[in-house]
Amino acid sequence: VGLHHRLDRDTSGLVLMTKQRSANKEVSELFKSRKIKKTYWAFCEKKRSIENKKWTYRCHISRSFSKRHPFIFKVSDQGDEAITDFKLLEEAESYVLFECHPQTGRTHQIRVQLAEQGFPVLGDRVYGRKATAERLMLHAHQLDFLFSGERYKLQSTVSKTDLEALIR
Repeated sequence: VGLHHRLDRDTSGLVLMTKQRSANKEVSELFKSRKIKKTYWAFCEKKRSIENKKWTYRCHISRSFSKRHPFIFKVSDQGDEAITDFKLLEEAESYVLFECHPQTGRTHQIRVQLAEQGFPVLGDRVYGRKATAERLMLHAHQLDFLFSGERYKLQSTVSKTDLEALIR
């Protein structure tokens, strides 16, 4: 078994594994060449108004050493390039819901970028500081890719309504 689409510890949703060793190289290359479109849902704190309904956020992310959180990241001048396309799906009274399409795969990428823009993910005790949900409200919703000439569009069976029930 090969594990290809890994998630941060508290993120829910799809993971991608291969059963046959012969598929590992091709699937690994799809991720490396950014040919798999990943879709996440992020329920976020509504700290400010939203001007654009769609945008791309480009930055560099590097490790930030902290005794309290030894595995924490920040936007910085150095570090690895991180690119994510964001789209506003819903603006509720107490939260906003974004669809996120990371083009790169940095650790905590979506969480760091949204917090930097003033929209920390609900339930994120590292980058958000507020216990506003029962858990981290970041969900890997869909993977879309072409494998061996066939189109695959894998979707999580967890609905938006299921996730909304976890928001306080």
